Amino acid sequence: MKAAGLAVALSVIAFVPAPSSREVAVTFDDLPVAGVVRRDVPASRELTATLLRAITAHHVPVVGFVNESKLAGDHGVDPARIGLLKMWLDAGLELGNHTAICGG
Repeated sequence: MKAAGLAVALSVIAFVPAPSSREVAVTFDDLPVAGVVRRDVPASRELTATLLRAITAHHVPVVGFVNESKLAGDHGVDPARIGLLKMWLDAGLELGNHTAICGG
């Protein structure tokens, strides 16, 4: 009886089509700039431009998640940091809400 059940299971598996391709999506957390880099806006703009060129050149499916606390400058929300996010949108990429404060 066990052999018959195994034969049925194997025959079902044999007729399940294998996926034709696999896809992944890449996410970037804590935008406008994540990672261990200088946080000044000019360096962040350069890093963002380099990253976006590579992403778009290779058609990588990407979603960036914004951390609200990283938008702050010395006097509230920094328009230059908002500009970094606009670069992502101008590149045709999606942005999502990470949180105001991320613990890791």
